[in-house]
Amino acid sequence: EHDAVAYVFTKGRTHAACKEVLKDFHGCLIVDGYDGFEPIGQKDGMRFAHCNNHARRGFVRAEGSDRKRAEEALLFYQELYRVEEEGKALSPEERKILRQEKAAPVFDKFREWLVMVSRAAPPKSPLGKACAYVLKRWDTLRTYLTDGMVPIDTMAVERAFRVVALGRKNYLHAASELGAHGAAIGYALVNTCLLQDIDPFIYLCDVLERVGTCPQRDVATLLPQNWKCRYLEEATA
Repeated sequence: EHDAVAYVFTKGRTHAACKEVLKDFHGCLIVDGYDGFEPIGQKDGMRFAHCNNHARRGFVRAEGSDRKRAEEALLFYQELYRVEEEGKALSPEERKILRQEKAAPVFDKFREWLVMVSRAAPPKSPLGKACAYVLKRWDTLRTYLTDGMVPIDTMAVERAFRVVALGRKNYLHAASELGAHGAAIGYALVNTCLLQDIDPFIYLCDVLERVGTCPQRDVATLLPQNWKCRYLEEATA
């Protein structure tokens, strides 16, 4: 609901890095299947929602070896995403009701299909692996059905990360850990501006003038989502 994105530099995508970044987080954690998140999900006050798009990709990969059954699985996902499209403009509560009415029955049928197919598909085959991935995370793939604020997948995060991948391709290195921390801050500010429909150039010009006289206790007012409400009109003028 705040439309903000944070980028955090760590030395590696390790279990310890996940734990450090998320040590104070409580709420619903929406993630891919990386097992580094698993210990964090066991904390009190934490809920897990696994990404349905990551689950779907297993069946896309399986098309090469078992096209017929892979396409049957993809039809279930097609229906689930059709429900999401229908609920885009609804309030969170209305979206939850819609999901319960239309998406939950699709999941029930999908589970029956998965159990049936997984018995026949070799465990090491692409289709067998795709079925096992979904069945292992069944409850957390369904988390979004009970909360209209939770998305069906992590695609918003993946879209936000594309700028990092593109930058890495263009300039290869951040030169130092300090530079990487700085890059993370720059990515966070500029891309939050874009999410908030703010011109990053106007924002940075204004904030770089204000930050020198802003008391530490008020520095959060300079974050793009807060700056927009407080200073955008003045800065644009």
